[in-house]
Amino acid sequence: AGNVALCVEEKYKYASATNSDTETEHDETLRPRSNLPRNNKEYNSKEYWEDRFRHEKEFEWLVSYRDIATQLKKLINRSQRILLVGCGNSSFSADIYDDGFINITSIDYSENVIDSMRKRHEKSRPEMKWIVMDMTILSFQAEEFDVVIDKAAMDAIMTKENDVWNPSQEVVDSAW
Repeated sequence: AGNVALCVEEKYKYASATNSDTETEHDETLRPRSNLPRNNKEYNSKEYWEDRFRHEKEFEWLVSYRDIATQLKKLINRSQRILLVGCGNSSFSADIYDDGFINITSIDYSENVIDSMRKRHEKSRPEMKWIVMDMTILSFQAEEFDVVIDKAAMDAIMTKENDVWNPSQEVVDSAW
């Protein structure tokens, strides 16, 4: 079977966030979460994520597993080896596991979130693997996974870009 890479396209943006180099004040009526960064570029900061995951138990970015389960099941099967990059504290890994996809490795570069997720799931989902790793510097063997799922991690890498449809060569190189 061929390898599959899946990326959930970002469709939901907070109107109060900005890509400009200057900080702006947030309109609290537009700000659904108190932990939004002052500037979108902070999403590309490991410090931002370590701090956020120190205080936040769970947050679902963009879509849940249930939102896209029907589409995923058409593309992948339960025996495939799945890598979920930038897993964060989303329930996506646990939900796909509970649906029978048990060969899952979830990575994030935040030690706080990986420690938390490992502790939360080690008894109820013992086959799940949780690894602290930067998705731009993978240390896996070639073809170790059949499927790679990215829900929103690539969006965090792209926050320094003025035009995400024409990224800088540095961003392109870091993604490969």
